Amino acid sequence: MTYQQREVVFEGEGRVSIRSGDPLPAPSPYDLIVQARLSIVSAGTETAFLDAKHPTQPGPGIVGEIVQVGDAVTAVRPELTPGSRVFVRQSHRAYVRCNALRDCVYVIPVDLSDEAVLLARQAIVGIHAVKRAGLRLGVSAHVIGLGIVGQLITRLAVIAGARPVTAADHHKNRRFAAESQRVVQIRQPGETRPQEADAVLLACGSASALADGLEIVASGGALVLVGAGTGAMSLDIHDRVFRRNIRMIGAHEVGAVQGAGNPAEWESLLDLPVRLIREGSLEIAGLITHYVAPGELAQAYRMLRADKSECIGAVIDWNIA
Repeated sequence: MTYQQREVVFEGEGRVSIRSGDPLPAPSPYDLIVQARLSIVSAGTETAFLDAKHPTQPGPGIVGEIVQVGDAVTAVRPELTPGSRVFVRQSHRAYVRCNALRDCVYVIPVDLSDEAVLLARQAIVGIHAVKRAGLRLGVSAHVIGLGIVGQLITRLAVIAGARPVTAADHHKNRRFAAESQRVVQIRQPGETRPQEADAVLLACGSASALADGLEIVASGGALVLVGAGTGAMSLDIHDRVFRRNIRMIGAHEVGAVQGAGNPAEWESLLDLPVRLIREGSLEIAGLITHYVAPGELAQAYRMLRADKSECIGAVIDWNIA
C-alpha cells in the first residue's frame, strides 16, 4: 500500500500551498501510519501566522484511522490496531507517521464523533484558561471573542460555577451561538460596564479587545490572555494595570502540562473534555460551521483573515479530493 503525503504549508506573504511529499515508507517496529479524516483549524492562531517569514506548517490536531502498524506496536499498546480511530497532535496533512512510544495517539471512544474529539482538543485550551483565571462559584467572568475557543471558554466558565458569565463579540452569529447557554448574558462590544467582571478572558488577539478587557475587569481582578496578537501594542501599565492591581495572565496551552512533549500527559489532557462532552455537560452542537476541502484552503484562509463573521469552527475534510 502506498500512502502519498499531502500537507498544508504557509509559504509566507499570505501564500498557502498543499505540498505533495514522497510516499511514506513502511512503518518501523514501533511506528504506525494514520490516514487523516478531519483536522481542525485554529483560525485565530493560523491566520496570525499566514505572513510568517519562513514556511510554517499550521494545525493543532488530526482525527484519522490507523491504516498500518509496525510489528511491535500492539505489544506496547494493544489498543492501536488497524481500523482504530485516533487523535494525533500533528499539523494539517493527509497521513501521519507516529511512534507508539513517543507520540500522542489518543484512541477515540466509539460513541464520540470525529468533530467532538477535535473540539475536545480545543477545549484543552479553554480548560487551561478557566483554571488560570481562577473561575469558581460566585466569581464573575467576561469572555471577549466568540470564535471556537471563546465559545468553549464560555461554556466551561459556566461548568466551573462562575456567575454571572457575560460574553461579547462583534459578529451576530457568534453571539447567537453563545446564547444557547441560557445563563450566559450576551453583550455587544461597548455594552459592558466598567469594572464589571472579576476575570476577563481575552479569546482574540486585537489591541482594541485588550483595551476593552482592561476597562471591564474589576480592580484586583485577572485579565487572562488566551489569544494574543503578534504585533506591538501600546499600554499604560502604570495607570491601567499597576495602580489597579490587575493580574495579567498568559494562558498558552503549552502551560497546561509541565512536560508538553510527554505523549501520556497530552493524552490525559483529553480525558476531561471528552468526559464533559460524553456526559452532556459541555455542549458542542453547532460549533463546527465550515468543512473545507484541501484544494479550497487558500480561499478559506483568505476568507478567515478578511472576515470571520460567518465562521465559528472550521475543519479540513481530507475525504474530499
